[in-house]
Amino acid sequence: MMTSPKQRVNAYVVVLNRNSEILLVKQNNRSWDLPGGSVKGRESIRIAALRTVKEQTGLQIKLVQFCGIFQNVNAGITHILFIAKPIGGQLLETTESLDVGFFPIKPALRFTIWKNVKQRILYCLDESKQPFFVEF
Repeated sequence: MMTSPKQRVNAYVVVLNRNSEILLVKQNNRSWDLPGGSVKGRESIRIAALRTVKEQTGLQIKLVQFCGIFQNVNAGITHILFIAKPIGGQLLETTESLDVGFFPIKPALRFTIWKNVKQRILYCLDESKQPFFVEF
């Protein structure tokens, strides 16, 4: 009997504060990244986005815009992206993160060494590209 291929779905969030700075998270020994992560079980994508940002940064957010989808077909990973604003909580390192912080956009793009993370941020900040669907 053949097993059906699995697709992992992740929710990632571009969180912008009042100063238009972007929230980045450093996990394990990885580069800076957007907060977000896997959708669990029967959890909605929206709830996963809210949960993962809270778990990784201590912040409560309000999703203000759906941006689009990046799909890594060969790896079976789909990233759903949103823009949000902080509405509560306290920015702090958690068991899910080594470091967290808000950064101006240009330095933030330099901190993210992964090309696809930079591309996700740029697409989310460019309304002319939304909604987007990028396969790679």
